[in-house]
Amino acid sequence: MTGINHSAGSHGESRVIQPEARVTAGYESDCGKKTPTDGVCYAPQLKHAKFKWSKAALSLAIVAAGIIISWFVSVQLYTRRNKALVGLTQRNKLLGAGYAFLVNKYYLDVLYEKIIVRSIAYPISRGAYWINQNILDGIVNGAGTGSKTIAGWVYRNIDQRVVDGAVNKSGDAAQGAGSIVRPVQSGKVNQYGALLFGAAAIGALVLVIINT
Repeated sequence: MTGINHSAGSHGESRVIQPEARVTAGYESDCGKKTPTDGVCYAPQLKHAKFKWSKAALSLAIVAAGIIISWFVSVQLYTRRNKALVGLTQRNKLLGAGYAFLVNKYYLDVLYEKIIVRSIAYPISRGAYWINQNILDGIVNGAGTGSKTIAGWVYRNIDQRVVDGAVNKSGDAAQGAGSIVRPVQSGKVNQYGALLFGAAAIGALVLVIINT
């Protein structure tokens, strides 16, 4: 509209119509032809329409008619089993289509499940399943296979050859040393004396060599 100042006021304030634009266009607002002191003319307070029994009675009559008709049809169909009404939806295709439309809740569930869900959720679920089977499971299975391979190598080379090998070799060395020393433990005093004398002689020889 010509003469409207769109930049007047801050956010939330009404737009102001310039006085000269109102006069030239013959426009007169609820505030009159004079601009209010604050520069803003607010819309008048809205009032609710008065209650009228004529309009209310029409609505109530329609509701009452619907209740009476539904009660009459229910009595004739389910209580008295009126042949004119029983199986009517099977005999009349138009009524059958309307009955199916109502029973299926306007086909909103069919629209949601067959169209919306299948077109959106199914592709997403299939994509997620493919990622799970080909990527996530592949990573998990690969980690398990790699761990199994590493564990087998550690068992064969480190546990069996290094750790058990060191223990077995130390046992073999102790057994060999025991076999060598065993003849010395004969229980004869002269052999013990000879060993003692030989050890003393070797010790004396070492001292002489060191001191010369």
